[in-house]
Amino acid sequence: MRVKLFAAGLLLSMANGYAQKGVDDGSKFGKGDDSIRCVVSLNQLSVDIKSENYPDAEKFFNVVYNECPSCTENLYVRYAPRLFSWKMKNEKDSVKRGEILKQWIDMYDKQIKYFGETGKNPTGWIIGEKAKVYFNHISHSDLKGTKQAYEWFKKSMELQKVRTDLAVLVGIMQTSDLILKNEAAHKEQFMKDFMAVNTILDEIEKAEAGHGGPGAPDGVKPDQAPGKPEGMNENRGNRKLEAIADAKAFINQLFATSSAASCETLAEIYGPQVEANKTNGEFLSQVIRLLKKCKCTESELYMKVSTYMFKIKPTAESAQGMAQQALKNQDFETAISYFKQAMAMEANNADKAEDAHSIALLYAQNKQYAQSRDFARQAIGFVPNSGKSYILIGQLYAMSAKGIYPDDPVMQRTVYYAAFDKMAEAKKADPSCAAEADKWMSEYRQQFPAKDDIFMHPELEAGKAITIGGWIQERTTVR
Repeated sequence: MRVKLFAAGLLLSMANGYAQKGVDDGSKFGKGDDSIRCVVSLNQLSVDIKSENYPDAEKFFNVVYNECPSCTENLYVRYAPRLFSWKMKNEKDSVKRGEILKQWIDMYDKQIKYFGETGKNPTGWIIGEKAKVYFNHISHSDLKGTKQAYEWFKKSMELQKVRTDLAVLVGIMQTSDLILKNEAAHKEQFMKDFMAVNTILDEIEKAEAGHGGPGAPDGVKPDQAPGKPEGMNENRGNRKLEAIADAKAFINQLFATSSAASCETLAEIYGPQVEANKTNGEFLSQVIRLLKKCKCTESELYMKVSTYMFKIKPTAESAQGMAQQALKNQDFETAISYFKQAMAMEANNADKAEDAHSIALLYAQNKQYAQSRDFARQAIGFVPNSGKSYILIGQLYAMSAKGIYPDDPVMQRTVYYAAFDKMAEAKKADPSCAAEADKWMSEYRQQFPAKDDIFMHPELEAGKAITIGGWIQERTTVR
C-alpha cells in the first residue's frame, strides 16, 4: 500500500513539474498539460474563427495569446484581426472600445516581439498594420492620436521602403495633412512627406511595370498585348498599377487642396534655402517637382532652381525650367530646344506627351503650322487620348485656311471641314474635352461653304471625299 501511494505521489509530482507554459519557457506550446491545453485551444480557435463563432473563439484566443504566444504567426495575422474587428463592431461604449483598441495595438507589439524577425511579415509591415488599425479607430480630431499614427506610418515606410503598403503611404499623407490643419509650422514637413511618399510610389510603379505584374509573361504588361484598343488606360489589366494610380491621384488631390500648395508658400519655405543648396541635386530636384505640382512653373523660384539643377545634371524637370526662362525672354527657339531635351529625358509617355504638346504650341505661336502638327501628332502617339492635341491640330487647320487657298475664298472654307473633323476626333479620344470641342465645331460649321458657293465648284458635291491641299494634305468629306 505504501509502495502504491509513493508511486502515485511520484507520478503526480513529475506531472506537475513537467507542465509549463510556452510563455514561460520560450517554447511554442509549453510542456505537459499546458502544452496539451494550448494545442487544443489553438485548434478550437481556428474552428470557431472560421465559423464566425466569436464569443467562444475569444475564450480560446485568450488561452493561446497569454500562454503560448509564439506558437503560430496565424494567431496575429489571421485570428486576432477578425476577433478584434468583431469586438469593436459590437461594442457601443466608447470607454470599452478604447480598451479593445489598446489590446489590439498591444497585439501588434507582441507580434513584433515573437515574429518581427522570424515571421513571414517583417517588423515594418506589422507597424504599418498597427498604424492603419489605430488611425481607422480614433477620432481624426484627436491630434495626439493622429500624431501617433503618423509616426507609426512613417516608421513603416522607413523600414519597408519600396515594399511599403500603399495604404500606409496614403496614411502618411492623411495624417500629415490633419497635423498641418492644426499646426501651420508643419508646412515644410508636409512638403517633405509628400516628396518622400511620391518617391516611394514612383519606385513601386517602376518595379511593377518592369515585370509586368502577375500573370504577364516575358515582362509584357496585359495592356500591351496584341489587339489592345487604342487609347486604353495604360494601367488597365494590372491591378497593382491601377491601385498605384489611385493612390497617387488621392495623394495629389490631398496635396492640391492643402494650405501648403501655393507658389507663395513654396517661395517662403524654399526660397531662402536655394543659395545654400545650389549644388545639392537631390534638394533642387525635389523643389522643382513641388513647384511643378503646384503649377508654379512661371515663378522666379522655379527658373532659378532649374538653372542650378541644369548646371549640375540636366534632367527633364530642369530642362523644362530652362525652357520657361527662355520663354520669359521671348527666345522661342531656345525654349523649343530645351523642351526637346526634356522630352528626350522623360521617363514615361505621359510626360513626353506634355513636352511634345508644349513644343507644338510654341511652333503654332510662330505660325510654323506643319512643325506644330508634327509635335501634336507625337503627343498623340505618346498618349492616344490626348484630346487637347487633336484640338490644336484642328485649330492649326482653321488658322491656315487663307494660306492654303489664297486666291479661292470658297476652297478656303473647305479647310474647315478638316478642322471640324479634328474636333470630332478630340471628343472621341477624350470625352473630357467635349465642351471645348463642341464650341469649335459650332464655329467651324458656320464657316462651311454655302450651297451657292458649292454651285460654283461642281467638284464639291455633298458627301464626296476631297483632299485639302497645301501643308495639310488630309482627306475629308464635303458637307
